[in-house]
Amino acid sequence: AQRVNFGGVVDQVTTVGGDVTLDTRLDPLQPRNALFVVAKADQVRVTPDGGTARDPYVRTSIDATGYLGLIRQTVLVARVVRADATASQPSYFKNTLGGMPNLRGFDAARWVGDSLVAGTLELRIPVTPPLNVGKTGFRVFYDAGTVYDKGQRYADQTLKRGYGAGLFLNAAVFQINLDVAHGQGAGTRFLVGGGFSF
Repeated sequence: AQRVNFGGVVDQVTTVGGDVTLDTRLDPLQPRNALFVVAKADQVRVTPDGGTARDPYVRTSIDATGYLGLIRQTVLVARVVRADATASQPSYFKNTLGGMPNLRGFDAARWVGDSLVAGTLELRIPVTPPLNVGKTGFRVFYDAGTVYDKGQRYADQTLKRGYGAGLFLNAAVFQINLDVAHGQGAGTRFLVGGGFSF
């Protein structure tokens, strides 16, 4: 349970759910010929502060990534994301499209909606020797996606598209990405991302 104060709206929110993960990666930092899939489902009940509880609804999501080894160390990465809900969601729970998570070349969270569909194709080309603990290399990528609200159909949406290239460094406990991405109709952006693993 949590109390949400967003945009002048105060709600009490209760969620119950779970997730299932399939992970065949032998090395999460340098995956090859592997799958990584996470599926989640949550039941959400929203009660306006001082008001009556609304009917609960269910949020679902699936995030699936495949890694296919090609010539030498080159890897083709394909990712598909689908997030949905059985009812219109509060604004603070809507799915966001744009930025590093799903559509590089556009501002983060540029679009929001109850449902999201996004996909990425990425070619990774390491330049360090195969036995090195860390991997440094180049990548080129293509992103596409859309978000829309309940009552609308995916078939009626126009996909937003972006593409670009960059450098990556994957080491034992951290990773860094430096990318240049162009969003169709939105210009070009420089992106820096990274993280640590423990």
